[in-house]
Amino acid sequence: NKIQSGWSEKDSAFYQQLPQVAVPNREEMLLHLLTQAPFGPDESFCIVELTYGDGVQAQSILELLPLATLLTMDGSHDMLQAARQRLPKFGSRAALNPPPAPASGSPPA
Repeated sequence: NKIQSGWSEKDSAFYQQLPQVAVPNREEMLLHLLTQAPFGPDESFCIVELTYGDGVQAQSILELLPLATLLTMDGSHDMLQAARQRLPKFGSRAALNPPPAPASGSPPA
């Protein structure tokens, strides 16, 4: 069940089992990202996040920036499920988009 990028659901499962190995210093990197955001907690805006993974980053963003909304996309069904389990408390502020359906038929002429 390969995803267009070459990432497989097996890769997603491995990532979820070993997040500290897959992304060393994850918390430090996330804190740096959040402190550099050009928005304040009292501002309303939308963030588009590609490859949301297990939703840890999305959760941190939405907790720190309570007026923000987040539109996310990922190519993994397993990561979508992990993020859905992590983000329901944010309701409509977290829009999780499922992986695209595989292309069928001939390419456009």
